[in-house]
Amino acid sequence: MMKAGDTDLLYNSLSEEVVWLMTGSFIIGVGVRRSVLGVRISSLVMEKSKI
Repeated sequence: MMKAGDTDLLYNSLSEEVVWLMTGSFIIGVGVRRSVLGVRISSLVMEKSKI
């Protein structure tokens, strides 16, 4: 009905490092955004760069 791919293709895809790299990057990005860490880091950089 849905013509899904072979299960071996799914499991082989999950064994690739880039899949986990992208997943981890997404999770870290969400954490940084929710904790407002990005704003704090950019504020610190802007403050330190004032001459």
